[in-house]
Amino acid sequence: MDEIPVELSQDKGIQHDIDLVPGTKYCVTRHWPLPRDQVKAIDDLFDSRRQVGQVRESKSSRNAPAFCVKKPQGRWRIVHAYNKLNDATIPAQTTIPRKDVIIDSMAKSTIYSALDLHDGVYQILTRESDVALTAVSTPSGMLWEWLATPQGLKNAPATFNRCVTHLLRSVRDFPPSYFDDVFVQRRAVNGKTDVEMHKEHLRKLLGLMRKHKLYANLKKCIFGASEIPILGCLVGKNGVRPDPEKVRVISEWPTLSNVKELRQFLGLATYLCKYVENYAGKIRPLSQLLKKEAEWKWTAECQQAFDAVKQGLTEAPILAVADQDRPFHVVCDASEFAIGCALMQHDHDPRDRVVYYQSRQLKPAERNYPVHDTELLVMKYALAKFRVYLLGRGPFEVYTDHASLRIAMKSPHISQRMARWLSFFAEYCNGPTLCSLLRLTRWRTCTRKRSLLRLRFGGEVAPNLEAISDALGIHGARSVGTEGGEEGVTGVGAFSFSSLRERFELEALGSSSRGRRDPVTGSCATAADSESAAEDETSPSSMWTSLMSDP
Repeated sequence: MDEIPVELSQDKGIQHDIDLVPGTKYCVTRHWPLPRDQVKAIDDLFDSRRQVGQVRESKSSRNAPAFCVKKPQGRWRIVHAYNKLNDATIPAQTTIPRKDVIIDSMAKSTIYSALDLHDGVYQILTRESDVALTAVSTPSGMLWEWLATPQGLKNAPATFNRCVTHLLRSVRDFPPSYFDDVFVQRRAVNGKTDVEMHKEHLRKLLGLMRKHKLYANLKKCIFGASEIPILGCLVGKNGVRPDPEKVRVISEWPTLSNVKELRQFLGLATYLCKYVENYAGKIRPLSQLLKKEAEWKWTAECQQAFDAVKQGLTEAPILAVADQDRPFHVVCDASEFAIGCALMQHDHDPRDRVVYYQSRQLKPAERNYPVHDTELLVMKYALAKFRVYLLGRGPFEVYTDHASLRIAMKSPHISQRMARWLSFFAEYCNGPTLCSLLRLTRWRTCTRKRSLLRLRFGGEVAPNLEAISDALGIHGARSVGTEGGEEGVTGVGAFSFSSLRERFELEALGSSSRGRRDPVTGSCATAADSESAAEDETSPSSMWTSLMSDP
């Protein structure tokens, strides 16, 4: 609605309170002169709020000045300069909803609605003992204090978020909220269609809003859409994509000329890094310019990195919304200066879909790691980043493209660092074996072929660090052929936690008859490639030779 309610909001069970830090003093802030049109806008605001009972004249010894800020539409926004009051206020310890949790709750939905609550904080009462602290002086000499919660107070957003969560708790399964934004989505159940279920949820939500007198701004509401904007991105039945306006700003960004402009560019680009593969590796030449005492020198390498970030965002895939009912798999890769990973999932088609990209640059000490340690590091990084999706959800697979992991596994000794990481990996196992299968999978593309190690995690909770150090047994390489043209099995340097009867097993798998998508390059294998792969890779010796020749 466009009009402010003609009454003071009722008590909704949660009031805004202002707790000052003991011993602090909050005093008067002098007003400064303002243009006539701003003075009139301020007086009109307080006059309208007085008529509905949201403010009253004050005799407080403490007050803050009011001033105006121009809105994009050309109207004035009234701002209260509560700087000193906010500095003296104890911060509220309130949980703020996470963006990724809100988006993940929308998996499998096809219809979406978004509601914007109107004048949100004005719909919450201020605790009576704190009303005098909200006093505001106007250029015309009036002194007002707020019975409702004014905008500009330090803890007002947290109070409003807590209030909305409290009032909508009975329907929290389908309308997640983020401050003054409420989103309605839910997949069809109980034989009802998506439209019927969506209408039912909207009726329940609007009924609660009517009961508690929560008002929505109709101009900003979206109903029954296939895609809605959510916190800087667009979420729809096809997945998640970045806000086109933000992508346009990035793509049209002029060449950088100083550190300040570089920080501005990276600030926006990093906000969208989940859509870009190996983002940390791409921006390394740019991040080097931000180091202390670094000389500003825009080189061809910097320009190439600048263009790579733009291209990565403009060509970013539509990310899948994580479906908790389907298995996940992780693709890892490491370079000389950065590590990166992708959380992936098969959709209904089935196609390989990216859910999330993550990457970071290597620390100076990590750049000295052996190759196999770096590859294990990126696996640990991936499992830690995607922990909420992988832990306790049954078997999942991790793909890495370095055969050097086998060499590390054949060693009769492991470092303390590797022992710690193996102990970390074991947390993700919840069955009879620690990590049941370590498979070699051949992915073929039109231009090159690439070998990936596929690590399948299953198994019960792992031994502790001492058990890993004491119980690690090493078995030599073995080759087992099969009859009738079946594929061979090659075991190379398998782990064995002998005391707990847990082990890694290394197998070689031929490509399946249907096309597969390379999770790193994005290319798909053809049926001819699969048949050729089966013929070429039947022999364990030829498979080993081709593997070691791959980069």
